[in-house]
Amino acid sequence: MADPTSWPIVSKAKAAQWRKLRTQKGRKQSGQLVIEGVRLVSEAIRSGCQVEALLAMNSKHGHEAAGRVLASVPSWTGITYRVPEREFGQMTDTTHSSGVAAVITWSPPSWESIGEIRAERVLFCDRVADPGNLGTLIRTAAGIGLDAIVTGPDSVEITNPKTMRASAGAVFRVPVIRVEKISGYVRWVRERSHAVYLADVHRGEQVPAEGVRKPWTLVIGGEVGMIDPAWSEAKPRYVTLPMKHGVESFNAAIAGAILMDRLCRTLAG
Repeated sequence: MADPTSWPIVSKAKAAQWRKLRTQKGRKQSGQLVIEGVRLVSEAIRSGCQVEALLAMNSKHGHEAAGRVLASVPSWTGITYRVPEREFGQMTDTTHSSGVAAVITWSPPSWESIGEIRAERVLFCDRVADPGNLGTLIRTAAGIGLDAIVTGPDSVEITNPKTMRASAGAVFRVPVIRVEKISGYVRWVRERSHAVYLADVHRGEQVPAEGVRKPWTLVIGGEVGMIDPAWSEAKPRYVTLPMKHGVESFNAAIAGAILMDRLCRTLAG
């Protein structure tokens, strides 16, 4: 792969086309998105994701960042471009750019695909509106070893650029599935005898000391503590984290991380 300083300059037409991918509408219509950062781009390539183009901001910083991507995936060959700094900033949404990005064709797995995996430990994100929190929950769930992450209809879009960055590439390593109706997922867990643990700051018990048996689903609600009423049909067991020194609550990502870890560590039988 040629040195990034010798890559061709992207055409104005392509730059204009890829600027549209900053919007949810543009991503949905094209099936493409722009991802940014050495780690995220490298993970996309290593996972076999369909990379349409690798982009380096046309500066020393951008050339070096692109060089680090190529060093981490030396076998990859594909289309490459240098992008003038102004146009690069218009394609991405970070204040301080990492200098390297990629245009990929990617979408989360369909709901039907959950039947193809052995999902015995699942994180369900219900009404998680903050993209950073959702991405962090995805990254944490993958790191702890959960089998799948599911998001509800009122959670932020999985392909939101901030969600993708916060996931640090975990979206390419573990299934992250979006459902349009909570009731459909509730039927699925009932058919498979999933225990449902619903995080609630105001009520519930600590993770059961007697242990947790698989399969299970942990439901993390949004930043304002709301969850869909349909969960009542799953006969959930409410779990909470005791707070000290007058602290009201953890945010969704922190609470989810602690509860996922405890559920995985207290496996019964």
